[in-house]
Amino acid sequence: MFTKEFLDIPIAKIADTIKEQGYYSFEGAVLPEHIDASISELPREIGFNTNDVRAVYSNDQYFFTHILAASQGFFDLITSKTFFDVSSSYLGGSFRLKCQRYYETYGRYKMRWHTDNKDNSENFTTIKGLIFIVYLQDTYDGQFQIVRNSHRWSAAQKENDFSPSYLDKNYKDDLITFDGPKGTVVIYDTMCVHRGKPAKNKSYVRKSLFFQVDDDCDNGEKTIINSEFLPSSVSSNLAMYLGFNKRGNYPPHPQTSAIRLPTKVVLGSLYTLMKSPFYKAAYGIYNTVSEDHRMKLRKFIKTNKKLRKTIE
Repeated sequence: MFTKEFLDIPIAKIADTIKEQGYYSFEGAVLPEHIDASISELPREIGFNTNDVRAVYSNDQYFFTHILAASQGFFDLITSKTFFDVSSSYLGGSFRLKCQRYYETYGRYKMRWHTDNKDNSENFTTIKGLIFIVYLQDTYDGQFQIVRNSHRWSAAQKENDFSPSYLDKNYKDDLITFDGPKGTVVIYDTMCVHRGKPAKNKSYVRKSLFFQVDDDCDNGEKTIINSEFLPSSVSSNLAMYLGFNKRGNYPPHPQTSAIRLPTKVVLGSLYTLMKSPFYKAAYGIYNTVSEDHRMKLRKFIKTNKKLRKTIE
């Protein structure tokens, strides 16, 4: 799933670079075909009385938080030996996957400058961690940005949010923007100040993979895993990394509700609800006929894909 050029980079070099400047980046580290296959495994529709893991919207962003339950490709990438070894080299012997998500950011979205060393209540902490970002498409607009060396000074302020004017005045020369092709990887210390650059094209959609690894193994977001993706023998290191037998009561990010749905999605949901009375009327009639007729009707619906999709 990785290019040979990326695999040839010594793990120690990656960790040392992060220690020195706060981040490490490599263009085209993940193979495009692995990315395409992984994305194709994610259901696209959002959950609406749906008994399965589904995506959510949060205003101008789209998230699939429980990708370890839906995509073997993303599971393999997040639990890969390469990323695991980078975490081990930088964080030491004990670390845990705190959260993971596929997300899309639309051109209208404006992200604040911030750090990711936060607790369950979004408060500042000194927990040490790493963020892994993978560009899932060529990204030359709305790119990831970071303030070089900010992991050295951000914690002293005990703040997670920083104003553009403060950064422009004090750290303008340390602002780094990551243009990159599909498969580009950026790894950075959670105490680094960063954001997604505001997109020039307001119709642009940026697709990325994000996951965070912390040296605090006691808690994290709830991890839902498809057991099919696990190896036949789960090592103690993988069990610790995935949070087995540990708390998982951090609220998932983002916190969403119906009011955060985009207008076009709200209208689509209303259309679905408008079909409900017709379904209920048909269901009432279905319950009045004999079981023999119901069996014939079920077989007819089962073989008619278009009708079955309408009912579902």
